Amino acid sequence: NPIDLRIFITDDSGRVLDQFAEDLAFSTRERVLFGGSRYSGESMDLIRRGESDTVEFKQFIRFDDKRKAAELVKVVISFANTRGGTVFIGVTDDAEVEGIEANIPHDRRRSTTFEADYFSQIRTLLQLKLNRLPVIDLHSERVGDKIVFVVRVEEGQSKPYFNAQTRDIFVRRGASDVRPDPDNDLRQMIQLRTGFGHEAFGWGE
Repeated sequence: NPIDLRIFITDDSGRVLDQFAEDLAFSTRERVLFGGSRYSGESMDLIRRGESDTVEFKQFIRFDDKRKAAELVKVVISFANTRGGTVFIGVTDDAEVEGIEANIPHDRRRSTTFEADYFSQIRTLLQLKLNRLPVIDLHSERVGDKIVFVVRVEEGQSKPYFNAQTRDIFVRRGASDVRPDPDNDLRQMIQLRTGFGHEAFGWGE
């Protein structure tokens, strides 16, 4: 009479494709979470190379943590103002793939909409904070035996992108998000937009 059950779904080689648990308190048996997520060798290669000018790692972000949410906004702005990039959520700064599974709610109803709800929160956050949205793709991927959330940000076509509430603007330099050089980065971005001057940010000439 077992009181706890964990089921692993594997392929022919024994690689774990998905898993779900059941105990006296809760069960995820209504569905196999992330069953449609595909293994990504490309993402594994990117993660192994570490953070760069186009790759950022974040552990799971709770949106009531204002500091962590602000960090996500900052990197999206940086990627949009530079060459674009990918944020892997569920990966530590040391490139350890922790995954996001530990954060799935135990409540059966909430667990089935967890991914969609999380991505909706990301979009709402960015819509609230950014002056305009670049093209962003949100999806889950299987990296090893873990699920990570992926935020792919395309290089923006309407630069500059900035925090509409704080007027902060960033660009990507290596693995860091930094303020742009007014004489080079910022001037180049502004020249791409006719009539878009420093006064729009509250900066002087």
